[in-house]
Amino acid sequence: SLTSEASIQLRHPRVQGENHDLADKVQVVDVPDVDAPIGASQEVKVAAPANGGYIGFSNIDLTGITALTLRTAQAPGLTAGGSVELRLDTKQGTIIGLAPIDQSKLGFSEQKVAIDPTDGLYDVYLLFKTSDDKDAIVTALDWVFFHGS
Repeated sequence: SLTSEASIQLRHPRVQGENHDLADKVQVVDVPDVDAPIGASQEVKVAAPANGGYIGFSNIDLTGITALTLRTAQAPGLTAGGSVELRLDTKQGTIIGLAPIDQSKLGFSEQKVAIDPTDGLYDVYLLFKTSDDKDAIVTALDWVFFHGS
């Protein structure tokens, strides 16, 4: 007789940017974290995508997910600001949300972004864009949090 087995991977709703499953034009670097509690590590790993680069997370169940929070960092002369498009399945996929990245907010900040209601498993792509420089680093992404309803 034939048998089969299926498994699922459970993820924490907060996913570190450097733990992406898919990526293009992204560096993983250590940056100072001035918000770290005293005694904790003062550096944090971040994913630093260039203009047109993306970070993807595979097989994310978006059922009941209403928003994402992005923790990003901006630094003069190192990042350009711009936007992050939240897309389904490919970097050219359907846009379900858009997050402007304000270059004037120096250091780390969190931004909650509503997404279009979407049910089921998808690869979720974060596509980073800026109009400043075709090779500029858009932002430093620390983590993404998936909010349920």
